[in-house]
Amino acid sequence: MTRRYNSISALGAFVIWGGWAFWINHSSGMTQALRSGLTQGVASLLITLAMVRLVASLCARFSYPLRLWLAPLLTVALTGTGLVCLHWLARTPHILSTIALPLTVAFSFCLFTAYQLERQRQA
Repeated sequence: MTRRYNSISALGAFVIWGGWAFWINHSSGMTQALRSGLTQGVASLLITLAMVRLVASLCARFSYPLRLWLAPLLTVALTGTGLVCLHWLARTPHILSTIALPLTVAFSFCLFTAYQLERQRQA
């Protein structure tokens, strides 16, 4: 992946998931919605930049077929735990609703990445 692709993907994650968090938490007031949105946006940007590397690193540690499921599960467990902690510190009112959809998409992306890495390994 190119640096440009990674940067655009990370900025997209900031906008999409930060906007999602803002919308989910807007009923708690503008200040809280902005804080939640910025928290999720920055976290999503950083997670997007690190996720492929983390999945690849974890895939290298496990054997087939375990790596196809375990690497994505561990990646999302780690990032999900981090998100819960960050949103708790930011006093996000609706933490579960804020992170559920982004983590679902992240898990799907991690599964796809692990599968692609396995295809490259077998080629």
